[in-house]
Amino acid sequence: MFKKFCLALASTLLAWGLGLEISQAQTIKIGILSNPSAINLKNKAYASYQFDRALAHKVFPNDQIKFYPRAQAQSLLTDLKKQKLDLVMGLEAQSDFQNSPSYLNPGNVLFTRHDSKYKSLAKLTIQQKKVALLASGNQGPLLKQLGLKTKRYPSVAAIETALAQKQVAAAMVTDYQYQSYLSQKPTLIAAKDVNNHIETDQIWVRIAEPQITAQQLVFTSYHQLQLQKQIKTKLAQLKKQGQLTELSEKYYHQDWSYR
Repeated sequence: MFKKFCLALASTLLAWGLGLEISQAQTIKIGILSNPSAINLKNKAYASYQFDRALAHKVFPNDQIKFYPRAQAQSLLTDLKKQKLDLVMGLEAQSDFQNSPSYLNPGNVLFTRHDSKYKSLAKLTIQQKKVALLASGNQGPLLKQLGLKTKRYPSVAAIETALAQKQVAAAMVTDYQYQSYLSQKPTLIAAKDVNNHIETDQIWVRIAEPQITAQQLVFTSYHQLQLQKQIKTKLAQLKKQGQLTELSEKYYHQDWSYR
């Protein structure tokens, strides 16, 4: 009799415990910086979109997560303040908001053509020239901080054309995207005929050092101290276990979790 009582009590406690765990599960609304028009059931190929989703599920493994892509950082921050979102991913630390430790530190390359008159940040800023970004790029806020205007394009090839046609004065992509494209187009690295000005003019030239254009991406929240504590603890675990490195190499083909 006593044994049956103990079994019944244990079953009750287990059921109560499971029920408590389930009741503690929450729905977290996360805004991510991406081009919403390009994200549909058939096309979710953007690395940043995939990385953010994968990381969020590792940080909140027991919670339901809903993602809300936005094309502009300001739109994300506005929704965050209005409590339409719980968190935002893919931005650098924001003043007047709560910010987690950085989980990713992507390297970017700001560059132009050899025949450009604007081979410095100062000239680009003073002349108010536009800088090309990929439609899926998240460097908009960084360029805004540097005092630069932006224009978006669907591919690196489209950016090459825009530079050639003087639609923009410079461009910014990730280091991986930059190196990958140059590996396919060696004529953008060196001219076959150094006396051919058409070939020499099209060569790509870096404008700024990587330290200037690097980013430190964080989870951003507004009055969500408990979530931030959870994120800080989980990020430390993921970094120690090497999972941040695995995600970075999987989606960006480089380890940007090093800081």
